[in-house]
Amino acid sequence: HFYIHISAVKTEVVCCTMPHLLNLADDLFEMICDAVQTRAFSHTCRRTWRLLQRRHTKYKIDPNDAEAVVVALVSRNAKVHTLCLNADGDQHKGIGMLPAGVEALGLLLKTAPSLHTLILKLCNYQCTPKVDDAQARIFASLKDAPCLRELSLELNGNDIGDCGTQTIANSLKEAPFLTSLYLDLRNNHISDMGAIAIGSLKDAPSLRSLKLNLYNNKLGNGGAIGLAALKDAPLLETLEFELHMNMIMDPGALAMCSLIQAPALRRLKINLCLNHVGHTGALALIAMRDEMLGGWKGVSVGSSEDDKSRRPEILI
Repeated sequence: HFYIHISAVKTEVVCCTMPHLLNLADDLFEMICDAVQTRAFSHTCRRTWRLLQRRHTKYKIDPNDAEAVVVALVSRNAKVHTLCLNADGDQHKGIGMLPAGVEALGLLLKTAPSLHTLILKLCNYQCTPKVDDAQARIFASLKDAPCLRELSLELNGNDIGDCGTQTIANSLKEAPFLTSLYLDLRNNHISDMGAIAIGSLKDAPSLRSLKLNLYNNKLGNGGAIGLAALKDAPLLETLEFELHMNMIMDPGALAMCSLIQAPALRRLKINLCLNHVGHTGALALIAMRDEMLGGWKGVSVGSSEDDKSRRPEILI
């Protein structure tokens, strides 16, 4: 027998290797594996092993080993659906991913026909002299992933600056099927020009969820105004901003209030703690929150879980 049980708490797959199992189509096996996202299902029998091995893959590696890991995925024709690659650098020794590893990762992005979700952790490379060029090649290759839907890019402490941020934004706004994006750009010396580049993600053709962590940068009011351009994104349903310690004052806070105009927005979070927002900016943000709570876009003040997930969060 074979069945799949999906609940809000957990997903379970129970199966026995009987003839009925062999009659299932490959795409049904893949669908179940994607729901469970565990290696256990690929160990059910030879057929599932052949079909599903390395479909959902997680690696925590030394940056110097990135080339070997990625080349192995490419050479074995693995049908990678979800890849989590943690190749954090060593901020004390200045170790970063070698150019060969960067090239291998770019090749994987271009040639992985099933890559749906990518979680890339490349933190603490700020001590490596050539890391800017290497990271730029990674960022530029992101748009080449043919089926990429969800991307989490964690780049805390890389000294990326405005130039690197522009490279990221220019690449991602050309990704044709990207629907969900998380960018962790804490501690990267990003100013208003970098924030303006992030605001250009309003032109991303399929983006529906955008979560940004820009803690401890140099955005200022100009950066907040640049981010407010996301109000023109036609499909964005979720917007979350972590903007602690960015020297944002009242003009920037007033600009962020314009995000209420986003046509499809259902979830908004803005964290402006440890900035310099004054009385005027605070009142404007509170007024925006109250308007949203009062019924804008169908948001109610009920007690259902759906209502709670859609309530605005404004932290000053």
